[in-house]
Amino acid sequence: MKYYFLKHNNESRLLLFFAGWGMDYHVFPELGEFNGDVCICYDYAEMNFNESLFVEYNHIKLVSWSMGVWVASFLLQHKRLKFEKKIAINGTLYPIDYNKGLIPEIYDATLHSLTEKSLLKFYRRMCNGKDLLALFMEHKPQRTLDSVKRELMMIGKTALSSPTPIFNWDEIFIGDKDLIFTTANQKNAWNGQACCNVIPASHYINFNFILRDEEEYK
Repeated sequence: MKYYFLKHNNESRLLLFFAGWGMDYHVFPELGEFNGDVCICYDYAEMNFNESLFVEYNHIKLVSWSMGVWVASFLLQHKRLKFEKKIAINGTLYPIDYNKGLIPEIYDATLHSLTEKSLLKFYRRMCNGKDLLALFMEHKPQRTLDSVKRELMMIGKTALSSPTPIFNWDEIFIGDKDLIFTTANQKNAWNGQACCNVIPASHYINFNFILRDEEEYK
């Protein structure tokens, strides 16, 4: 697992962001607008978490997206970090599941036939529109195909051999046009929790909206 500090000025506040599968820090330049330090977690080929990097922060805003929702839940469920808010976007606690996550056959097909061409197809489904795809490709991840495949393999191995994590999110956002973690499966997974919000969005979004409540800290 990799960590990249987009901003590291020894602030008291931290935005801790768990990216989705196949991503890296290049994808999320808008997070630099956060009023505090920013760390992006990605590449889950090694499923670990270095808690010591974050224990000095008094206020941590945790945001997870896509497969990062499960990864954050799995890795942080027994940690004692000082979270001020925990936000999950377009993901579930069931990464590979017919009704609550990715369809198992789609996961298997993606893993066993992964090429540059199929990865681009994944990006297209993730963005679900030419304009959003163009935006994403301006900041696309700089990962090797081998690293992306190893990450997906580890996610599947760990998820299918581990119990569902117990982790409570304060806000959950579900994109109404999500073709990766489908809207229906996300609704099934969260089972009508009061903190769920269905928003007009594809799987990939501009994450500026999570910074909307930062004015109080400026």
